[in-house]
Amino acid sequence: MTAVRVATTFSARFDHIAAIESMQSEVMVSHRCRSVAELIALARSGMIDVALIAEDYHEVGLETTDAFAESGMEHLRWGVVCDMPAERHRLQALDIQVIRAETTGEELIEWIQNLQPTLPRARDTEPLRPHESRDATDHALRALLQTDPTSGVTHQTDPGQQEHPEDLVHGTMRQAGNVIAVWGPHGGVGRSTVAVNLAVELMTWGKHVLLIDADTHGASVATMLGLLDDSAGIAQASRAAEHHRLSVEELRSHCHRVGVGGQYLDVLTGLTRPDRWAELRPSSLQTIFAQARSDWDLVVIDAGFGLEEDEELSFDIPAPQRHAATLSAIHAADTVVAVGTADPIGLPRLIGGIEQIGEKQISGEVIPVLNQVSSASSGFNPKRGITEVWQRFGPQLKLEVFLPDQPQQCRTALLRGQALIEVAPKSPLRRAVNELARRLSPQPPDSRSRQHTHHQAQHRQQQFSPEAGRHHVLFASDSHAPEAGQCRQQENQDHVDQPRTRRQLRRARHRR
Repeated sequence: MTAVRVATTFSARFDHIAAIESMQSEVMVSHRCRSVAELIALARSGMIDVALIAEDYHEVGLETTDAFAESGMEHLRWGVVCDMPAERHRLQALDIQVIRAETTGEELIEWIQNLQPTLPRARDTEPLRPHESRDATDHALRALLQTDPTSGVTHQTDPGQQEHPEDLVHGTMRQAGNVIAVWGPHGGVGRSTVAVNLAVELMTWGKHVLLIDADTHGASVATMLGLLDDSAGIAQASRAAEHHRLSVEELRSHCHRVGVGGQYLDVLTGLTRPDRWAELRPSSLQTIFAQARSDWDLVVIDAGFGLEEDEELSFDIPAPQRHAATLSAIHAADTVVAVGTADPIGLPRLIGGIEQIGEKQISGEVIPVLNQVSSASSGFNPKRGITEVWQRFGPQLKLEVFLPDQPQQCRTALLRGQALIEVAPKSPLRRAVNELARRLSPQPPDSRSRQHTHHQAQHRQQQFSPEAGRHHVLFASDSHAPEAGQCRQQENQDHVDQPRTRRQLRRARHRR
């Protein structure tokens, strides 16, 4: 008879340890832990076969599931002894094995012996349907999970038998959206500027776009778009995802909606303070990205700069990583836009960062982008010089995207809380971002993109829509902006005054 070593936490409301020991079976309690973190650390040591959680249910979530699954012990089994019905339903939604605390010692021993090892979760978790709210999820779980009233043991039916006709749209399955992560090394490379304007450009093509600010060091997307609400939408969504209650409908409720020329961009704002970085856990972010992919055509993530992992932090007990949000973003992305500056400091940092990204074994494509390109920082003929340096010292990636340095246009856009397509639609920087958008989404823009002219973006007002559960932020017209009629009149005058032939050019010179 092989002994089964069990480690468990304490509970002040019931004594499940005495129930196990009273049976005098091969199942024996070898360790008693004071916290869930201590229990996970003991599981990683390989000294136990079963881990039981009997307290601190609010700490048990997707992060706990991943910690046990990634402990390195293939035969480790774990479960929760719970005396709260509401918590049992929540834990069952996480596919965690749960038993009622009121069971007898014999039933508890049998349940421990039948526990199944926990497998690692896939990165792209299956998203909830748009109509599945918290109540709908609990109702579906009651139908899917059948509990034996005598033993309290939970049995799960075959999920393949469940059909979801709401996934079908006009007889076909909806195609998942693409995720674009905009990353860049430290040093003010313009990562947020590229992310915001890239999302706006894609939105003007009639795409349903979500912009996520996942920069845990200095979130700035809300400020750049003029959002006055200081709530961290990504933190709210992360807390909901940790408890497996995040449906697509709820994710939309945490987003802000920004209007640009009659079309709308959904924005999930970032953290209000850098010291809140621990609220964004990798498991929660994976759920957020998977839900976003299922409902939006394109998801643009403004990621932070850090790529380092501190392995010493998680050697004994699981600890949050400072750059977990950035790493989760680049792992979830189909395309990583690596932004760097075209100067002697920024270019080596970009090259080193792309090499680090390659070591992470991501599945997405990496597209290098050089920002703030000018002859002042890169010498005469900067594109040619930068390309030669890149071919000699850079990674084996084609460098084809150059964004010119136009600080005045960027400052004006930041001051007004608008995008470049609104304040400088014909500027070289805006056109370069538009070309980058075409590379990432080569589909030609539809007729609605032609409606985004400069004068249409000036008539914006602020309002709130309680029905949608989010803000519709539309800014008032700028008094310094020219009128639409003046813009068209000036364009027509420039077109008339421009010489069309060499003869007209000679006549114009003769008049001067």
